[in-house]
Amino acid sequence: MKEAACSAGSGRKMEADQARAFEALSKRFGNRFRRHERSEDDVVASVLPLNADEVRWASQIATRCALPIVPVGAGTAPDDGSGTRRNAVQI
Repeated sequence: MKEAACSAGSGRKMEADQARAFEALSKRFGNRFRRHERSEDDVVASVLPLNADEVRWASQIATRCALPIVPVGAGTAPDDGSGTRRNAVQI
C-alpha cells in the first residue's frame, strides 16, 4: 500500500490524500472504481470489491487517508441523517 501513504492534516493535505487514495483505488479496481461529483450524500467515490480481501484493502486505503466508508448492499447503508459521511467512499 505504499502508493497511498497518506498523512493527517487539513486543506490541501486532505485533498492530496484523497487524490492518492483515488489513484490507489483506481489502480487496484480499474473499472470497478468510480469517482462521483459532489452529491447530497457527500459520497465522492465508490468501489465494487469482488471478495473480502478487496473489501479489506479498500477499507485500509480509505482509513489511512481519513476517508469515511459507507457500506452498501443488502440494506446496510446507514440513513440516520447525521451527515457525518463527508467525502465518503461507498464499498
